[in-house]
Amino acid sequence: MLAAQISAQIGITVAVPEATVPHSEVKTKDPRLQSIEEEVHAKITEQMITKHFNLDPEDHSRSAARKNIKPFNIDDVCKPLKTEELESSSRKSLRRLFQAERNAENDCDQTTAIRHKLIVGLVTQFGKDFRRAFISFALEDMRARADIIIAWLYREYVLEQGYVWRGLTPDSYGYEQCLQYVLHGLYRKLDPGDRLFTRILLECPEITEGAMTMIKSFCENSDWQDVV
Repeated sequence: MLAAQISAQIGITVAVPEATVPHSEVKTKDPRLQSIEEEVHAKITEQMITKHFNLDPEDHSRSAARKNIKPFNIDDVCKPLKTEELESSSRKSLRRLFQAERNAENDCDQTTAIRHKLIVGLVTQFGKDFRRAFISFALEDMRARADIIIAWLYREYVLEQGYVWRGLTPDSYGYEQCLQYVLHGLYRKLDPGDRLFTRILLECPEITEGAMTMIKSFCENSDWQDVV
């Protein structure tokens, strides 16, 4: 009976032998024999279904196992860092980037622009100690690091204009103060006849009033008049 019901649902025919014993004898059939018959019918039905649908019995077990697999959720294994831990990790990364920049200053390859972008991004994102560390790094060799200095000034400028995210720890630094730090460093580090000072003035995004005041004070030095 069970085999006939299943075969009717899936659209195949299962031959079930008719009972040849009297009705009274069926009622008194040994329960163990009846259980064996049901198992045989179930096994035959399973074999016919498997053959009809071209199914592999192992596929059923694998399918059931896949249903029990919990979907991967990255939030379960990745926990957000605390601000202190994030700053500490980023500070170590910045030091490694500085060292990589020192080692590769004579080489111009595709990684140079990537390093500059990472350094400038970290400095403007965290501010404070990161900016001071960058200024010290830039003053070590301003001629070799002119490109990254200009990139930093542009980043500070667009940050101040509100075009990009202000970072995790905004501070009192602004574009004008950063530009003044650069100009003052150039004035102290460069020789009067060096044209790098002029290049920075030409390529920086904006010369502020404070920067103009500083430039006028430089002009009071006769050695710097021609450069400025």
